[in-house]
Amino acid sequence: MRVTRVRPAALLIPVVGVGIVLAALGERDRRRADHLQRKAREELEALGEVVTLFRVDAGRDPESLADLWERPATWTGRFPYTPYVTEYPPTDPWGNPYLLRRADVASASSATVELVSRGADGQLGGADDLSTSRP
Repeated sequence: MRVTRVRPAALLIPVVGVGIVLAALGERDRRRADHLQRKAREELEALGEVVTLFRVDAGRDPESLADLWERPATWTGRFPYTPYVTEYPPTDPWGNPYLLRRADVASASSATVELVSRGADGQLGGADDLSTSRP
């Protein structure tokens, strides 16, 4: 029986190839994550503009995001109510509903409304959370 020796260089080629493929996949995932974060920021800004329109029409901030979809019971707007968003609840790129937080007027913050995306992990309070404040 004859035993052939495998040269170490022959083993190196497949290992390097696998490393290159894994690096390319990691780069693709990083770019996708960056794209989703950019999209969430754009959607938060657009939702902030909708909150501003509601404030102009109703003379107050919305109590929740539901006010942008359904006519609030206390609607005293200048015009007949029409929905401000086409989808309810509005969801971020990861499929989680956006949150609307109302700040206490007496607080030091100048913002009265904060819109929040829970980020990729779907948990509130993580490092990947995104938010925008509207005065």
